[in-house]
Amino acid sequence: MLASSLLLLAGCAAPTGATIPLEISEADIEEAEVPSAALAALRDEAGGRAFDSLEREDRGAYVAYEAEWLVDGVEFEATVLADGTLIETGRELTAAEMAALPSGVRARVAELEAEGMEVEVGERAF
Repeated sequence: MLASSLLLLAGCAAPTGATIPLEISEADIEEAEVPSAALAALRDEAGGRAFDSLEREDRGAYVAYEAEWLVDGVEFEATVLADGTLIETGRELTAAEMAALPSGVRARVAELEAEGMEVEVGERAF
């Protein structure tokens, strides 16, 4: 998703004052490659749903793990550190949410999607 998505975020600073940057690079991985604490946290966020994808993200001094899953046809995702600390959550915009956006925002989203970007609602959890 690095080159193909735009995540609308709220919040940026970790409680310690450290900033965890957005991903520099990412790679698809298997569940066996995810540290147990990270996998448990991702499973908890997904409510036990099967993952559609798992990725390992290089975030400079940090390594993060992202999972994606579907709920009623809407894609959700969560990103955690190796110790299971939740750092981001996100989901696709529903058709009703898109319709409720101001026209200028809808136009910009349409432009980004025409360029191959994916626009999501997201929140940084730290």
